[in-house]
Amino acid sequence: MSEKKTMEKKPIRDLLNEKDAFLTTSEKLQEYLLRHTKGVIITVAAVALLIVGVALYLNHQEKAEAEAIVAYENSLDKFAASEKDGIAALEKVRTDFAERKASRLAAFRLLSIYVANKELDKALPLAEDLLKTIKPAEAALKPALLVNLGGLYEDKKDYQQAAKSYETILSM
Repeated sequence: MSEKKTMEKKPIRDLLNEKDAFLTTSEKLQEYLLRHTKGVIITVAAVALLIVGVALYLNHQEKAEAEAIVAYENSLDKFAASEKDGIAALEKVRTDFAERKASRLAAFRLLSIYVANKELDKALPLAEDLLKTIKPAEAALKPALLVNLGGLYEDKKDYQQAAKSYETILSM
């Protein structure tokens, strides 16, 4: 066994002349980068531009969402002062910020106002639209929306549609 150990040992001179695996790999990487400098710079620049673009887009979305919420809150303040002005402001939020959360909030608020005021011609299409466009996060609202829709159809004396709304709740 001792002979085997002595055979495995290399003289220090030979060990010093051998290249280290880390140094070999880092040299290869350095050579690659030197040969492909232009491509590396273009890739790094493209990634940086993509990151900046995404950050700007997200910042824009955040600002637009905040602006929509402020408009919604202002419309509620207007509603407290004057129902007519408040309804107009809520409708404006709905149209101006159609893809924002504030638009959905305004739609649900308008629906409750129209139901309370028995304005069937405005409440029915709004409720149907909300029901068609209900989002997964709002799924818990679907039964309440269907109950409201059924009640609106009853008020309109369209009992067949009212029954369909109530049956949909039972089949959920």
